Amino acid sequence: MEPEIEIHIPSVLDGQDIVRVAGSTPLFTAEEVGTVKEIWQEYIQQDDEEDPYLFLAAYHEGQLVGFTCFGHRSLTQSTYLLYWIAVENSLRNMGIGRKLLNDTEQIVKRMGGTQIVIETSDEPTYEPTRKFYTRLGYTEAGAIPDFYKAGEGLVIYFKDLNGLNIKNLSTP
Repeated sequence: MEPEIEIHIPSVLDGQDIVRVAGSTPLFTAEEVGTVKEIWQEYIQQDDEEDPYLFLAAYHEGQLVGFTCFGHRSLTQSTYLLYWIAVENSLRNMGIGRKLLNDTEQIVKRMGGTQIVIETSDEPTYEPTRKFYTRLGYTEAGAIPDFYKAGEGLVIYFKDLNGLNIKNLSTP
């Protein structure tokens, strides 16, 4: 059974919990958790009109249990990037990530976004993450070997928020 989840923009006071959730995720390295903390600091210090990062958070019984970090991809008209998605490790596989990503997509659409791009690792430990994106309608668009380091490549996913999918496009 899925827990009762409320999703909204986090308050300035939620930064510590965002970092805690990131740290609870076994896939995130200490460096990545530090990056989430830095991005949060940038987010709370920027004015609303120039924020390169946006956050959305999931709350269960008043406690922050997950978040997304996303933003408009510069030099594009309407493409957004999903930088991070994380759910408290003890609450994974309960539909929280799905709800977070669905709500993030709705916000991006309301902001005029037409697609979301996600970059992730090709490491075997990221296989559940890649399957998660595919289940939610994201299409693998490409891969770059040895991107992060020797032996660890990058996999790129995208979703057209207007309902198009590269697999649905026919070639003449």
